[in-house]
Parts: sequence; C-alpha cells; structure tokens
Amino acid sequence: MAGWKKLRVLGEGSYGTVYLVLLRSTQEQNSKLSLLALKTSNLIKTEVLSQKEVIVYTHMLLKGLSYMHEKGITSEEANTDLGGIKFRGTPYYMSPESVRGFKETPLDIWSLGCIVIEMSTGLREWWNIESTNQLLCKLAFSEEVPKIPDKLSYDCKDFLRKCLMNDPQQRWTAKMLLNHPFIQKKYSTS
Repeated sequence: MAGWKKLRVLGEGSYGTVYLVLLRSTQEQNSKLSLLALKTSNLIKTEVLSQKEVIVYTHMLLKGLSYMHEKGITSEEANTDLGGIKFRGTPYYMSPESVRGFKETPLDIWSLGCIVIEMSTGLREWWNIESTNQLLCKLAFSEEVPKIPDKLSYDCKDFLRKCLMNDPQQRWTAKMLLNHPFIQKKYSTS
C-alpha cells in the first residue's frame, strides 16, 4: 500500500502545477519514503467564442503586437527549464523557431494563430500531446504546423495559414494581418 502527501508547490505553468510530494510505500517488510515531483493538469476545454468575438479579440491583440513590433519588442512569457535548457514562453503557443532559441517578431504571430484556434474551438492546439518534452521536440524537429479546424470560415482559415507558416520569414506581420479580410470584413468599430 502507498500513500502520499503534497509538501509544497515547485512550479506552476499554463497547463499544470508541479508539487513536491512525499510518497510513502509500505510492503510486507519494507517501508520506503521517496520524494517525487507530481504534475497535475489544468487541461480543460475552454469556452468557444463566436466568430465575431474571435475577430474583436484578435484585432485587439494585433494592434498591441503591431505597436510592440514597431518598437522591436517580442512578447515573452514565463521560462520553461528542461534539463538545464531554458525556453521562453508557454509551450502550447511557442513557434518552432522560438524552441530553437530565435527571438524575433514572427514568433508572436505563430502564438496568435494558436490563440485564434483556441478561441474558436475551446481547445489548445497540441492539446493531445502528453508532455512538454514531446511538444518541444515536435516543434523543434518536425515541419508540422497546427491543424486548422475545418469548421472555421474561409477567411479565418486563410488568416491562420498566414500566421502558422513554418518559415518565420514567410509569416505575415501584425500590420499586414490587421488588413486581412478576416479582420477587415467582419470587424466593426462601433
């Protein structure tokens, strides 16, 4: 029989919390104590937004990114430290080049595409990948891009294709995306 007790929080991220846990294992003649790191998951389905809401929020994000990028600033979130290697950002939204250590403005456009998918479907892209290591390897070494959901409008799918190009130099800029039909046709300032 085994029992465990949470001792303290070691870290928190966008999709889970890691606790220091004392594991007490008792077998017939052996009693053993172990310290382990236990990860819990916050991976839950979020609310699906209407296309109009997605457009409004995406427009706001693009205006902020456009301003930041004009100043030469990229957005950076929490550090992820795996085996002594530090990554910047939340893994679900990281671009392939950011995993490889490049910090340029196109990485924010990739992240925006992932956020648009999440707002539109209620699930994070890559939600089915079991570990951060698997996700980072997939981003770093494969040419795969997030799947664009079939249910989205033509303009939304085209917008996402401009955001989620594997080659960061081919991705549209925030300023270009502000003029994309997905944002322009549907967005009203009223």
